[in-house]
Amino acid sequence: KEQTKYLLNLVAKIWLYPDLFIACTFYAARFPYEVWILPKHHQSQFESEWQRALTELAQIMRTVINKIGKTLYNPSLNFFVHDSPTQVGETNYYHWHIEITPRLSHYGGYEIGSGVIIDIESPEKAAEKLDS
Repeated sequence: KEQTKYLLNLVAKIWLYPDLFIACTFYAARFPYEVWILPKHHQSQFESEWQRALTELAQIMRTVINKIGKTLYNPSLNFFVHDSPTQVGETNYYHWHIEITPRLSHYGGYEIGSGVIIDIESPEKAAEKLDS
């Protein structure tokens, strides 16, 4: 619960809020239109989710990907499932999540040299566009 409260303080906008998951953008997004999907309940390992949760996750992922596709004219996407390592097992300190990152631009010299990404659109504006 503490980690979820901490994350919610960093959220620019929660734009999907079904029963078991939230989809949101963060103030300090690494990529333009980056969306995270997080379970509302604590679970550190993706593979430990129950069937009802996976069904809802599939629905919310479809919605997010369709909104990104409609808003940005079907860009290439990357998505990442982050969970705790299997050998560690269930933990109280890690919350699994999925990050969806449309690929809209290439890194320039500044990004490559410094490792700092320049976001071409504010996360708040991106969330507004995705939400419309």
